[in-house]
Amino acid sequence: MTGWLINPLRLGVKTPEFSTKEASPVTAIRLPLGRQLALYGTLIFGNFASNFLEAYRAGKDFYVPFAVYGLGKALIAAGKPQEATAQFKALEEFGGARGIWAVRAKIGEGWAVLKEKGRTGVNVARRIFTEVLADRTLSVETQQEAAVGRTATLTVGEQYDDAIAFLNQSFFEVKAVAYSEYYGEACNLMGDAYRGKRNPQEAELWYLRATCFFKRYPGVYRNAAKNLADIYKAMGRNDRAKEWEQRAGD
Repeated sequence: MTGWLINPLRLGVKTPEFSTKEASPVTAIRLPLGRQLALYGTLIFGNFASNFLEAYRAGKDFYVPFAVYGLGKALIAAGKPQEATAQFKALEEFGGARGIWAVRAKIGEGWAVLKEKGRTGVNVARRIFTEVLADRTLSVETQQEAAVGRTATLTVGEQYDDAIAFLNQSFFEVKAVAYSEYYGEACNLMGDAYRGKRNPQEAELWYLRATCFFKRYPGVYRNAAKNLADIYKAMGRNDRAKEWEQRAGD
């Protein structure tokens, strides 16, 4: 299942327009947050972010908070949530306690808690994501990012019906649909919820939806492909499982 991870943390995915041979720390940092880790992988991007911060942090370069946030996510993906938390806390120096980077620091903190404590941290993480969602002045993308986090606390806590209801409320029954990487990950989470309810047919439909509409987001696509491979394997459809394993890069 997707579990607690969101697509920016999926590792080792590359696309033709960005090869690691041509990449530089500045190129990596200037990518949208949702593509950084998916394109370069944890180790490479973590090195990029560290090198960038060493060179530019003292001068408060415009991209420094992007690098700090990305490094925090890389540390979570690497299984180092406590070190990630230190990075997220440092974000408050950029724009103050009520700025967008303080909001992203809270989102990062929620993921770090969920990664470190698993089911025992569900309530704390959910409270953090819910506090972010209470701010209706945030951009749609930021609200979606927090909504994905809150949903993950429900799937990790095996509250699958609540997860489905919240996803419908936040993504699939809204008047103005915003198609983003987080909308794509919401499709994956919906698949996770139905899979948790032992409804693989419905889960399959949601994972397929993610692969059809969100191929531009490598992490979303790879998450869905891996989950489809698992489902087909459980169904005994080994040819289909092998096909999706190949698409996932496994």
